[in-house]
Amino acid sequence: MSSSDRAVHRIAARQFSCFSRSQAQACGLSNKQIRHRVETRQWTAIHPGSFRLAGTGASPQSTIAAAVLALPGSFVSYESAVFMWDGNEPPTNQPAISRLHGLGANLKGVHVHQTTQLPKHHVTRLGALPITTRARTAFDVAATLDHHHLGRLVDDQVVRGRLRIGQIERVFLDLACPGRTGTSRMARLLDERIGGYTPTESDLEARFATLCRLRGLPDGERQMTAPWQSATATAASRSRERVDLAYRAERLIVELDGRRYHAQLEAMARDRRRDQLALACGWSTLRFTWWQLTKEPAFVAGIVRTVLGIDGPAGLTFPSRPDVPQSA
Repeated sequence: MSSSDRAVHRIAARQFSCFSRSQAQACGLSNKQIRHRVETRQWTAIHPGSFRLAGTGASPQSTIAAAVLALPGSFVSYESAVFMWDGNEPPTNQPAISRLHGLGANLKGVHVHQTTQLPKHHVTRLGALPITTRARTAFDVAATLDHHHLGRLVDDQVVRGRLRIGQIERVFLDLACPGRTGTSRMARLLDERIGGYTPTESDLEARFATLCRLRGLPDGERQMTAPWQSATATAASRSRERVDLAYRAERLIVELDGRRYHAQLEAMARDRRRDQLALACGWSTLRFTWWQLTKEPAFVAGIVRTVLGIDGPAGLTFPSRPDVPQSA
């Protein structure tokens, strides 16, 4: 066996006996040599861009590996990611992989999802294969599982210590929007699993005031009449159209959200309208959730300080979101 073939075997050993054309080329093999190994049945061509070592036999894992290796920039996702993380019986023989929208490419016998939103902390590696984190996987399959089965999946992960509800919360905050398939179902699950304390308006304002005091931020004006309110608006209308906090000189509005996830989802359209009205009047809006105020206070303070012009962008400290395969 040549040194190039030994290198290919080492790579395949970490990828369920599969490897990509580019990996074989990186080991020093030409397209002619690759074709020869397929013709002599040393390798089995699974897709135009991926192969399996002959004699190793197909398995659900190798079928998924061959699919993701065939399309550069793709990653194991949806039901295939559930299977790869936990080894349960795969629900279908058709692998599911994802890649960024616009990259295109169809693959025979493979369900290729496209996504416009793929933060780096939503993808990790299982062995050598790129795969969505457990939390992103749970959010994705909320589009295909009913509420009961989604709950069982999440609860099993949490009980086994492989996933934390807070990790799903983060993914939800990254991706949730009205109309996105699975968002409403995940919002309901988070409401049920988290429960507990729902802060009042005064609690939110008090928390933000404390953050300002501890982080050296100036006090804003609480419950200011919304800047888009016309002078002729009725008193009743003005009482409804207020903002949580405002910095008049900087024309900055801070809105604080302690709503449960379903309520947040339902209010998104109204919140966007308010933000658009503020922008039309020359004001900017920052929105922070109770989760951010309690879990990421340094990040919240950094954003406010930067927008107010106290610090530059270089002073921002972004919250860490580690990708740990066993708890991702």
